[in-house]
Amino acid sequence: MDLSGVQLRGADLRQLTMTRARLDGANLEEANLRLATLFKASLVQANLCGANMVGTAMMLSDLSGADLSGAKMHHANLYQADLSHARLAGADLTGADLAEALVEDIDLTNAAFDNQTMWPDEFDPIARGAVREKDVEADPLV
Repeated sequence: MDLSGVQLRGADLRQLTMTRARLDGANLEEANLRLATLFKASLVQANLCGANMVGTAMMLSDLSGADLSGAKMHHANLYQADLSHARLAGADLTGADLAEALVEDIDLTNAAFDNQTMWPDEFDPIARGAVREKDVEADPLV
């Protein structure tokens, strides 16, 4: 499904499930993608600023050049996602899975992470500007 450039600012897309969706350049600013599954999706240069992506699964997705500033990504699954040149300034990455993600030139200025956040081997999030938060005891998905 090609939704490139679509305007979905503030849209309620909770629990949406899509495989191989194309959302390049889409405006999803402040959209609610809580618990959505976008498997192998393409969101190249998409605007996801302030989006609620708590528990969102975006494995093997291409988010290169996307702006995820201020996004709530607690427990998001970005396993093997392409985040190269993406901006995640101020994003909440606590408990997120970025294992094996491509993180070349990623901007993590003031992005929050904790001991549950999984990063690619040898990646130093603090060197990219991220800030370690205390572990969250309550499960925000409930």
